[in-house]
Amino acid sequence: MLEVVQDRLRLGPERRDRLLEALETALDKGRGRVTVYPLNDRREPLEPLRFSADLHCPDCDIHYKDPLPNHFSFNSPLGACDHCRGFGRVMGVDWDLVIPDPSKSLGGGAVRPFQGGRSRECQEDLLRFAARRGIPTDRPWRELEETTRRWVIEGEEEWNGHQWYGVRRFFEFLESKSYKMHIRVLLSKYRAYNPCPAQVCRL
Repeated sequence: MLEVVQDRLRLGPERRDRLLEALETALDKGRGRVTVYPLNDRREPLEPLRFSADLHCPDCDIHYKDPLPNHFSFNSPLGACDHCRGFGRVMGVDWDLVIPDPSKSLGGGAVRPFQGGRSRECQEDLLRFAARRGIPTDRPWRELEETTRRWVIEGEEEWNGHQWYGVRRFFEFLESKSYKMHIRVLLSKYRAYNPCPAQVCRL
């Protein structure tokens, strides 16, 4: 982002017209945004003040749509959160169902959805990549370090297709195939309905 200085002036009643002209020009050239830098007695810049001429928060950079009458109606979907459609909850994964018995080890089947059917290949992948990392597969899940458990769930941070993908990516893959009946049945076993993470639902 490029900042351009529109004007410098000392505030006072006699400079009101110049201030308004500078702000109007800055908003025009800045496409509806302007930043004001007040100075202290030593002419050092203080915390900037940000303003926007649109339905936009200049501090958190959130844009809002123009309000319509239906946005304020209790029975209209137009005012609903785009993420959860107004239900306040979104479908997710219940990790207590994915790893129901923390006394089991990775090798002993701690990750339940990896223990049968085609998903058995994921169990083999988990054990293979865990061996490469030196992660014990015979220790109970509850005794593994937090970083290790996070690695099992999240996989490698910068996954390139040739590393451990993580249990979360496994479920994301299943979601992409949820048009198949048996996939939907499998997903239903580990469903959770979590509070919507969108900011508008947390207000």
